[in-house]
Amino acid sequence: RTVDVPSSRIVIIEGIYALSDKLRPILDLRVSVTGGVHFDLVKRVLRDIQRAGQEPEEIIHQISETVYPMYKAFIEPDLKTAHIRIINKFNPFSGFQNPMYILKSPRSLTPDQIKAALGEDQTESNEETYDIYLLPPGEDPEACQSYLRMRNREGKYNLMFEEWVTDNPFIISPRITFEVSVRLLGGLMALGYTIAAILKRSSRVFSDGKATVKIDWLEQLNRRYIQVQGRDRLYVKFVAEQLGLDGSYIPRTYIEQIQLEKLMNDVMALPDDLRTKLSIDDELVSSPKEAFSRASADRRNELM
Repeated sequence: RTVDVPSSRIVIIEGIYALSDKLRPILDLRVSVTGGVHFDLVKRVLRDIQRAGQEPEEIIHQISETVYPMYKAFIEPDLKTAHIRIINKFNPFSGFQNPMYILKSPRSLTPDQIKAALGEDQTESNEETYDIYLLPPGEDPEACQSYLRMRNREGKYNLMFEEWVTDNPFIISPRITFEVSVRLLGGLMALGYTIAAILKRSSRVFSDGKATVKIDWLEQLNRRYIQVQGRDRLYVKFVAEQLGLDGSYIPRTYIEQIQLEKLMNDVMALPDDLRTKLSIDDELVSSPKEAFSRASADRRNELM
């Protein structure tokens, strides 16, 4: 159809083929808006569940087998011709409701101490969990906070989209979880995800319905941690105080802890004179990012 020229004499053409070779010659300014594969995947899964009622595994399979290859072949080349390229940093987790509040401590507690803090109406169970952390395409493995996690527990696999934040001493984890089959791992790797770590955790779990207390044994770190978690922030804090954990909290996830210790090993392996010059010790290095930046600076100095 034919439309009248607006008085502003500005026409905006929008759509996935807006920058195609047939239209490019008549466009004065070309703009592309793209997001990263990870958050695009999350948004697409959530959209298709709401629109079509599809299963997450079916959606991701369709994306990896059809949508993404077609995008790479027919859409992405046109986007590269844009005069202005905008990377959409929208985080679909930013407005996610019902986050999990977690307090973590390296202190040792007995099951009896935990039962006493939770009261009589509590349950006890054992869990063995394998978490496969998948690094999104293009992400820095040392600084990534938006891993895709595939969890195996009791023979069942769950795909977990999450991006944790810290509000010292809390770890706050908004999370979206879907049950899937292990075959989905191949589809995700076809999208460019890579396995960053596989974490094995054995847990003794106590719960009163409002808060859960876990005694976690991590095989990779060869040590135990206490986790107190729940949806009610104030109640989680109350239970942790009853357990005497105040002042011992570690506001890092397990994958961050593994990153930190790996980087610390790299830093502490530097010559003593370099460590002394940069005042690097265990207490000063408080985050993986900081450890990495210091280690990187040392390596640059050595090369120079």
